[in-house]
Amino acid sequence: MYVVVMQTEFSAVPPDNVLSVWTKVAPLFDKLVTRQNYSSLEEIFTRIGVNKTHLLWVAWEKDNVDNVLLALLTCIHDNILIISCCGGDKIDTWLEHFKTLERFAIDNDCDRIQIRSGRRGWAKPLEQFNMKVTAYTFEKSLNKE
Repeated sequence: MYVVVMQTEFSAVPPDNVLSVWTKVAPLFDKLVTRQNYSSLEEIFTRIGVNKTHLLWVAWEKDNVDNVLLALLTCIHDNILIISCCGGDKIDTWLEHFKTLERFAIDNDCDRIQIRSGRRGWAKPLEQFNMKVTAYTFEKSLNKE
């Protein structure tokens, strides 16, 4: 039995090029919009490609740009690199590139990194990067009838 380990590439997408990858990343973010009631695809696109307040990071299968595996949305606020949403199925896909995000944060005078839409199961894998849980979010949807 052979185990094939997929190699990936990881990079920020310049805001003016977001449209060229949007059809590949939108389905990943669509899961977040549906599952976590996170904004809308239009709002995410506006933050990245129109207002340019957020930066899109993409991981894809090496030598196969069409196979996008992960999309991250980041912004910098008060010297914190905030990962505000993560679209994809496997945390390992982007954890192998966490040092790239750290370098980006340092290069942009950030003091720390926060993941705002993390999942409970991420706590253990993130320990290797000295990340810790600092808050929980509690939410109740309101019926406005």
